[in-house]
Amino acid sequence: MAELIPKEKPKISSTVNFLFYLFLIASIVLIFGSLILKQKISTAQSEVKKVKEQITKIRKDKNEILEKETLTLVNKIKDFSELLEVHKINSNFFKILENLTHPNVWFTKLILNNKNSQVQLIGQTASLEVLGQQMQIFSQNENIKELNLAQISFEKDGKVNFTLNFIADSKIF
Repeated sequence: MAELIPKEKPKISSTVNFLFYLFLIASIVLIFGSLILKQKISTAQSEVKKVKEQITKIRKDKNEILEKETLTLVNKIKDFSELLEVHKINSNFFKILENLTHPNVWFTKLILNNKNSQVQLIGQTASLEVLGQQMQIFSQNENIKELNLAQISFEKDGKVNFTLNFIADSKIF
């Protein structure tokens, strides 16, 4: 049967009302917050991807540059190694020349052609006799061939200027 007398609606306490609206607002804030966070995460991930691509490109470019520089250095080392292989050591020649030089002879100029082992010595000595002794020392040595007195001149004080040409044995270089 229908009730004719309306019943009073049960009153909802203000605390329950407050909690309901609080949870409703908190839920809305959480939903919007999660949507904003998802958007920011997506943006950050795309930026990270771009940065990784840039890093990869920079590394690739640097690797190419390093490869070119390394290849250049390898070629330089190869060229230098080839030069060292064909380089003649002149210090042996100077030791032999020092041992063969008369004590009263001074060489003022040395022209050495390593390709064909030609040597030109320009020097000075106290006398013609000492020059003769020097030429004899050179001619008796097996490392000196085709000895030639190319030029001779005398100074007023008696000193002798001379130019000697010879071919040195290639084994002394």
